[in-house]
Amino acid sequence: LKDVLKFSKLEGLKAEKILSDVKKLLEQEPSLGDLKISDVSDEMPWLKLPVLKSVHPDISTFCDAIDITWTPDKGRHAVANRDIATGEFLIVEKAVTSSLYSEFKSSNCHHCFKQLPLRQIHCNSCSAVRYCSEDCRKIATDGYHEHECGIQDVYEKTLGQIVAEGGKADGGIKFHQLAFKTVCMKPFKWFQTNSKILQSKLKSIENKNCVRSRYEDLLLLITHEKENADSRSFYFLIGAVFQLRSLQVSGYFGTKKSKVTESLTEEELFIGKILYSLIVRMQFNTHGVTEGTPDHPSDIIDGCLKRGKPFENKIRCIGNAVFPTLAMLNHSCYSNIFKVFVNTTVVVFASQNIRKGEEVTENYYPVSQILPRPERRSWLKSGYWFECSCVACMENYPIISQTTPEPEILRCQKENCFGTSRSSECPFCKAAINRKELKAEVESCWKTIQSARQHLHSANTDYQDLVSNADIVRKNYIRLQELTSLHCQKLYEAEVIFWRGNRLTMGNRAY
Repeated sequence: LKDVLKFSKLEGLKAEKILSDVKKLLEQEPSLGDLKISDVSDEMPWLKLPVLKSVHPDISTFCDAIDITWTPDKGRHAVANRDIATGEFLIVEKAVTSSLYSEFKSSNCHHCFKQLPLRQIHCNSCSAVRYCSEDCRKIATDGYHEHECGIQDVYEKTLGQIVAEGGKADGGIKFHQLAFKTVCMKPFKWFQTNSKILQSKLKSIENKNCVRSRYEDLLLLITHEKENADSRSFYFLIGAVFQLRSLQVSGYFGTKKSKVTESLTEEELFIGKILYSLIVRMQFNTHGVTEGTPDHPSDIIDGCLKRGKPFENKIRCIGNAVFPTLAMLNHSCYSNIFKVFVNTTVVVFASQNIRKGEEVTENYYPVSQILPRPERRSWLKSGYWFECSCVACMENYPIISQTTPEPEILRCQKENCFGTSRSSECPFCKAAINRKELKAEVESCWKTIQSARQHLHSANTDYQDLVSNADIVRKNYIRLQELTSLHCQKLYEAEVIFWRGNRLTMGNRAY
């Protein structure tokens, strides 16, 4: 506390008064002086990482139910090698690199993104960042923060101007920041030692059999370099030069410089090349790290959540990160997985029943439940430079408000038959379909899900009750998928409620 007060602008008497009050409090409650950050973390079961039951033999972050394959039309992608049940954990991957957005520097740990406790740990040299623990501060201070310490404001202002002039002010600066931090994570000697490996990866062409999981594999991520306009590449280059000069001044290459020379050494040029390469790759390969946001108090009446909108996803993006193995999954506007983040680790689980042989897909943002096909395709073309050909786009899935509230298509209940029908007979196995009975069961599952949903809200502090109701939702949502098919509104809404349950019981929180 004395160290913190030294940095404050409080007058001497006010600082002494605060110090005196804290001493009195500690005399009354001695146990407070022994408080550890871990004591707080132990009370956050939603930040406990799951363990994959069976790990993929070649990809330690994947479960063994997923295979990575390659085809000319889809490129590298993931396929289920067995049936996967809704809720099954598929990927647990710690970010290779991550960067907290500056607007969250006072509420989240600069290193691990965790919500800051009341007992914050400050940087010893600047007031721009805060940490949740001594461990996080040490990792950051001993590594990347040494080269960004004290220059964040100038860095953001100058780099922001460069990015804005390049016509990419809407988030582009965040890619530059992430690229800069990625280089700072490794000492210059590491790049010298691994220069041949890194040079080969910079020159390599897409390898169909390559599995990307290490730091150096960041250089294998897609670039769309041939489609990059010269003007865009020019501003990326200016950004890389600015970052390189910052590294020279901070002493990254061994000696701090008050002035930098016009010429660059071969080693400095190599780091500049790495910086430029990373900036180009970050625009297509980052994931937003999210945390759950609280429900509005007016949405909770007598401890129960009111009936809300058909589609909701109460999260906010607090930073970005790169997950090289997750990046191997293709996009779909109606994906079959859902992601939550525990600090800077992504946890991926199946959000639908996935049959053997089906592609396992993720979503880059535009979902078919709320955005019409033209808007989704336009956004993806602008941000990721591809024409989406997922099943939702090819078959033009309706948005949730255009779906039917009652199930029109029902599934055949005969074992090992996946037939669906609008009539009373399965078109594949010819078995009878009791539509009245199946519709009644659909309604029963839906009522059970709605009942459980009332308890799934941020004001419910009983964690075990949240877990119990989330599991009720999961089981009944699984059964709904066995009873009916797209495009039943209840099926869409049940999946959204399933997301809510998982978001409340696992992952970062802003409350």
